[in-house]
Amino acid sequence: MHLTVYTGYTLRVMMYLALKHPLGDVATIDEIAGACGISRNHLEKIIHERSQAGSIETSCDRTGGARPARAPEEISGSSDIACYGLVIAAACLRVIGPLLASGRRINGAGVCWCAAFALHARQYWPYLTRPRADCEAG
Repeated sequence: MHLTVYTGYTLRVMMYLALKHPLGDVATIDEIAGACGISRNHLEKIIHERSQAGSIETSCDRTGGARPARAPEEISGSSDIACYGLVIAAACLRVIGPLLASGRRINGAGVCWCAAFALHARQYWPYLTRPRADCEAG
């Protein structure tokens, strides 16, 4: 997998903010630029785009800065793991079902596929239905 430089910068910023968040601190653009080795212009663009997407909160007062919109503890992959587990179970039931000549296993595979899709849709629906960060159509 090949990431663009911009994506790499964005990941650096998000990781830096996640490390700063447990202390309750906000990070300024100059602070992040120095710590991550990113130019101020790139960083302003990244912070603006991420704040529009809802993954970073920003404040513009005298103590202004950026911080993650959610605490790192709140970001959990447990529902993703459950989705992948259901897909794996469905695939196994789909393969094993015909070998055992049982229609129930194939029906079980369908139930697992549907449950995985429903869980995935429930988790990502807010991201899929909100307007794009760059305000373009599509």
